[in-house]
Amino acid sequence: MKREAVTAVRIRPGTEADIAEIIRLSDAIWRHSVAKMLGIDLHHWPAIAGIMHAELIPIARAILVAARGSDVVGYSYRDSAMIEDLWVDPAFQGTGVGPQLLRAQVEAIAASGYRTASLECLEANVHARRFYEREGWRPVYRYSRPSPLFHRDIPRIRFEYDVWRPGRS
Repeated sequence: MKREAVTAVRIRPGTEADIAEIIRLSDAIWRHSVAKMLGIDLHHWPAIAGIMHAELIPIARAILVAARGSDVVGYSYRDSAMIEDLWVDPAFQGTGVGPQLLRAQVEAIAASGYRTASLECLEANVHARRFYEREGWRPVYRYSRPSPLFHRDIPRIRFEYDVWRPGRS
C-alpha cells in the first residue's frame, strides 16, 4: 500500500531540545527493524540510548530534523561530505520524508564545495539500500566494521553520489 505524501514536514537544523525526540525515534526504529536486521536482542537498547545521548549533545546543531509540528519524524547527520545517519520514523517511511532529508544533505554538501557525497548502509538493510539506489546513489564497496557493543563485525555498504553533475548548478 502506498502511503500518502507528507507535505507538512519541515526540514530544519536540530537543537539540543530535539535530543529526547531523536532518541525516542531511534528507539522506534530499533524496535521496528534494526534489532532484527542485526540479529540483536532488544535488551541492548538502554545501552545504545545512553551512548546516543552522550554522542548527540555536541552535534545536535549539526543534525537536520524532519519535523511535523513538534514531533521529530526523521533526522540526518553529516560530517563533511559523509552522511553518517539518515533515519525516518517507521510510521512515516514511504511518505517522502527520506528523500527530503537526503536532498537537504546533498544540497548542504554541494554548498560546502564537495564533488562527491558518501554514506554507509547496513548490508542487511535491503529497504534502505533500494531507497538509496532509487535516489541515484551507487554502491561502491562492501566491508565489515567491528562493533564493540555487539562483539562482532557488522557488514556495511558504502554508497556514493556525484554532487556536481553536468547540467546541475
